[in-house]
Amino acid sequence: GMSCPCSYNEYINKKAEYITSKQEAEYFRKAFNTVTMLDMFNSNCYAFDNEYEFMIGGKKGIFREAVILTKDLETNEVWGLTYVKNVTQERENNKRIEQALRDAFFQAQRANSAKTLFMSQMSHDIRTPLNSILGMAAIAQEHSDDRARVLHCMDTIEYSGRHLLELINNVL
Repeated sequence: GMSCPCSYNEYINKKAEYITSKQEAEYFRKAFNTVTMLDMFNSNCYAFDNEYEFMIGGKKGIFREAVILTKDLETNEVWGLTYVKNVTQERENNKRIEQALRDAFFQAQRANSAKTLFMSQMSHDIRTPLNSILGMAAIAQEHSDDRARVLHCMDTIEYSGRHLLELINNVL
């Protein structure tokens, strides 16, 4: 919709019409016009870029536009090199990767919670027969002269030991 040649500012204003967000289009017009770029160059800012959503051929896309500014040493004119790249696919890939990372993080959190719960329950299940073994051994030592009591303690120690072994075998 333009006649060539045209001024750079005419080109920028026409291009801004295809940017989907009015706010982004206005920012684009201001940032990429020649007055702003000359001010940036004079402030020792020689490069900048911007991303925007663009409607072209009935399809939306995300574009990155970069400008590098330089001065012609013979004429002292400020020149700008503009580079435009369609980054739509890159953004979509990044979104998929970010979602996969969020999913993996969630799965890791769930696995960690399950591990913590398992360890908590197992430590309780293991300590119970172990405490029984140690308690019965202490009772048997205190009553070494009472054969019936020592035999009862030994039976309990054996039962608890087998229970503990069964728990450990099941875990392993």
